Amino acid sequence: MRPQGQAILKSAILGLVAGGLAACFGPSEEGSETFGYVDPNDPQVAAATAEALKHLPAFWSKFDSKAPGCSDFTIKVELPTDAGKLPEAIWVDVLEHPSTGKIVGRLANEPVNIAALHEGDRVEVDPSRIVDWSYTRGEVTYGHFTTRALFKYMPADARAKLEAWLPPTPLEPQLN
Repeated sequence: MRPQGQAILKSAILGLVAGGLAACFGPSEEGSETFGYVDPNDPQVAAATAEALKHLPAFWSKFDSKAPGCSDFTIKVELPTDAGKLPEAIWVDVLEHPSTGKIVGRLANEPVNIAALHEGDRVEVDPSRIVDWSYTRGEVTYGHFTTRALFKYMPADARAKLEAWLPPTPLEPQLN
């Protein structure tokens, strides 16, 4: 992800954690991250996940073919937490996508409720854990279906940054 986009994404929303969806809304005045919890059964998030999974083959096609101009392939996956209840959703930079087996990547953000894992750690994840995806073509980042569904929970400033950074729709025009 290009540095500006990565900073915007990290300052606006990082993932989902146990106890419900927890959106990271950026640093507080003290410098620590602030989190807001949202309903884990939110119908808009469920619909966004379903839409992301519907278009997942197009994402993998671009990754596997090394589509010209495309980079920064990430997936959002649900991982078990230390509490063992609701999973935490984490963005993973994809390194390898075998035709069978687990996807290999590096955590793109710091987990909140998984003490043994840290940003940058190498992980192997089952494809069934994917809930969202993104990639960049040129200066535009596509995907982030669930991020868009969480806009309604974000403070106005965080939402405005993301809305300015993301295109109006999560799919490239030829995929709509």
